[in-house]
Amino acid sequence: MLSASASPPKQTRGERTRGALVRAAANRFQERGFDKATTGEIARDAGVAEGTLFLHFGSKTGLLLGVMESFYQSLVEELAEEASRGGTAEARLRHLVHFWLRRVHRDWRLMRVFGQHGRFSDDPDMIVRFAEMNRRITRFFGGIFEDLKAVGAIRSDLPTYVLRDALFGAAEHLLIGMDTTGRERDLGEASEHLCDLLLGPAPPSALRSSTTKRGPVGLEDIDAKLDRILEAVVSDDPPDDPT
Repeated sequence: MLSASASPPKQTRGERTRGALVRAAANRFQERGFDKATTGEIARDAGVAEGTLFLHFGSKTGLLLGVMESFYQSLVEELAEEASRGGTAEARLRHLVHFWLRRVHRDWRLMRVFGQHGRFSDDPDMIVRFAEMNRRITRFFGGIFEDLKAVGAIRSDLPTYVLRDALFGAAEHLLIGMDTTGRERDLGEASEHLCDLLLGPAPPSALRSSTTKRGPVGLEDIDAKLDRILEAVVSDDPPDDPT
């Protein structure tokens, strides 16, 4: 076991070459997509011969799998660090959702490549590995959903997979919209709204204290509308639209 002051083990020449190819491929896939990026330009970016790429990864699909595994391993490590922060289950959910939106937005086009080829690849191994990697990601959020159910913050009868799909589906829809329209959105605000949706309606006390124009209708609003209608009836004038 390494001590805290020990240096990380030195990489072999082969490991350095694989790392350079993975980084170069990730950049090209992000910029141009999988189909348009060529193995020749990836090899040039990495500073190696094209044959070296095939020697290490066998094919372009094998290289994509290497990029995907490296990316998701880093992402799992980042999520583990973020999930280790203290606080209530709700605070952890809000923190992780905000982190997730910002992190995916940063590498959105690369992750779309993973999704397209991980779900619909001709290589069965690619499909299996992609599913495994995604399960490692969703496990962090599934644990928090279970904690929220235990404290009554989320209905206990809601299946965790429904909550998971609602979260990731909404996040994906938001980011697709930003990418296709070029319209920027406040990801911090979006993450808060998404968490509010997952956590359900506000408690009655919060509803009563709402001062927004389009908030829930209170008794004072109903009384005022009835008064306007009665005054109009007495005066034979048509009432204003009560809505």
